Amino acid sequence: MSTGTLDDKDECRVVLLGKTGAGKSSLGNTLLGREAFKVGLGLSSGTEKCQFADTLIEGVNLAVVDTPGLCDTHRPEQEVLREVAKSVAVAEPGPHVILMVLRCDGRFTAEEYTAYITLKAMFGDDFCKFLFLVFVGIDQVTGNPDERQSALESMIHEKSPPTLQELIFDSSGRYFAVDNKAQPVDRRQQGKDLLSRIQKLIQRNGDRYFSNKLCEDIGRDVEPMIQRRMQQDNATRADATRAVRQDIVKEKVVLDILKYWAKEEYEAFCTLKTFFGPSVCDFSIVIFVGIDQITSKPDERQAVLKEMLKKAPETLQEILSDCSHRCFGVDNRAEYRKSQAEELRGMIKVSELLF
Repeated sequence: MSTGTLDDKDECRVVLLGKTGAGKSSLGNTLLGREAFKVGLGLSSGTEKCQFADTLIEGVNLAVVDTPGLCDTHRPEQEVLREVAKSVAVAEPGPHVILMVLRCDGRFTAEEYTAYITLKAMFGDDFCKFLFLVFVGIDQVTGNPDERQSALESMIHEKSPPTLQELIFDSSGRYFAVDNKAQPVDRRQQGKDLLSRIQKLIQRNGDRYFSNKLCEDIGRDVEPMIQRRMQQDNATRADATRAVRQDIVKEKVVLDILKYWAKEEYEAFCTLKTFFGPSVCDFSIVIFVGIDQITSKPDERQAVLKEMLKKAPETLQEILSDCSHRCFGVDNRAEYRKSQAEELRGMIKVSELLF
């Protein structure tokens, strides 16, 4: 992992993660001291896409990135993870703190634990050094503001399952209780208290921000955008960075996620070859899901995919070459999934005839 220091006139970048309905957007508003993010009702998610808002607090620019809910059964996992990856770009060059939002008034589900394991695989174990757990809904446990933290500690020690204990251990016991439904004055104070905890974590990490290969690869693409903004608009770096972040959120600029092909995926492919032998490639087809993010025209899917793969990184080119360039683009959300399945089965039959 590589890290950088707090710069750009003391900016603090925070990314919010958690399942749908956990209260991420409300927590973001509590931190910012204003209603910057749309809040969904009940268990519905008000955050369909990555969101960004910032504010100046005591000379520090607090930049908060809100993400769609993890474990959202109404959205494909790849789409959610794509938005989480986008949050890294918005928090470029990397977040100082990752807030995992959990609910006090609900059990820690297997889906939440699986999502956490997926995030660790996606970002690496080192992201735990920047992880801070925030439990919302503490008002369902105690109505006394002075007892919030002690009530949370009692609940964690007495009722938390082993999976949640693992999360608490990984984050070195960093957690905080918040009541997002409290009166405005109380919420502002809670926001200040949480921000104080966040700043202490940043200091403990030596003012470093989280970064890994994914962050670095995205940063190499985002930096020229910032430089162009500075030149075109005669803007300061801070203003140019803010404008580029909003462009990414609003998808005025589109990042080619394919370019950020993870080293871990390549290593997994190499492990398969080692375990099963090189001949496993003779029976392999590479499937790319989320093709609807590239083109909405069904008849163009495979042609557009093949054209895009010409610009793929060397690791992916090697995998495609080993598999004799057998690949297929799929839209798992499409109404005509049946026709796609038939087309893919046809490709499988051809492979069976060849081998």
